[in-house]
Amino acid sequence: MSNYIVKDAELGRIHISDEVIAHVVKDAIKDNEGIGGISSTAGTGIVEKVGLKSPIKGLKVSFDDNTINVEVTITVNYGYNILEVSSKAQKSISSELQSITGIDQVRVDIIVSGICFQ
Repeated sequence: MSNYIVKDAELGRIHISDEVIAHVVKDAIKDNEGIGGISSTAGTGIVEKVGLKSPIKGLKVSFDDNTINVEVTITVNYGYNILEVSSKAQKSISSELQSITGIDQVRVDIIVSGICFQ
């Protein structure tokens, strides 16, 4: 990752790295109940527990037309409603990105790759 969203400001341009966005996403979902972790890929059982290792794995960030696009691959803890957990994660991520970046246009896609049996 090394893409940037560029916003014009009063005194020049502001560049926000996709790595910054990835860190914000990771922080936004770390306390969401029911999330087992961020999965490194949609097809594997290897899970990165939130708070460990690189936040880049399991996250795709892109920018187009002043929109932040995020794709997060997660696992959901056994016994939790997948749709509710995913929806709460989307709202948390969107709200946090809007608050921290000042950019209102955020798209968050959640991919549930598995169930986490603790």
